[in-house]
Amino acid sequence: MNRLFLLRHAEAGVAAPGMTDFDRPLAPRGRRSASLIGSYMRRLDYRPDIALCSPAVRTVETWSMVRETLGGVPVEEFPDEFYNADPTTLFAAMRALDDRHRSAILIGHNPGVLTLALELLGRSVTVANPFGTYPPAALAAFELDTENWRDIAPGKSRLLGFTRPKELDTNA
Repeated sequence: MNRLFLLRHAEAGVAAPGMTDFDRPLAPRGRRSASLIGSYMRRLDYRPDIALCSPAVRTVETWSMVRETLGGVPVEEFPDEFYNADPTTLFAAMRALDDRHRSAILIGHNPGVLTLALELLGRSVTVANPFGTYPPAALAAFELDTENWRDIAPGKSRLLGFTRPKELDTNA
């Protein structure tokens, strides 16, 4: 069984005048949330073999903070098409993963991350949504009903857990 971790980027700051959405960095709260999620993943031994991350500044910063807490990941990719990607693009990227990777983390944006999470469970956005709005820095962990990434299909996975940073923050 393969494992997939879906992480929405942490909270971004407001764009400065002339700044594009792509270039928005994390807010201080976002940096704290990313560190909390990284520590949570380390405690549960959620260590992906490969990371697929949107190249937007806020997603790269989120992943950098999580990776630092985890102690590194052997393979990282930052595909341009992951910036605000739809679930079809995200599914295609996962199906193209090398089968030597037994676990992967995908760091991206809503609504793509939320819709992908629901599709993995075989649910539409309007039916039995356990994720709510999939808030910033929320992490879903899935066990996939396949040994081969190319065989990932909607409804063929089991949700192991869904965690929001506010659930981990003892100072909240």
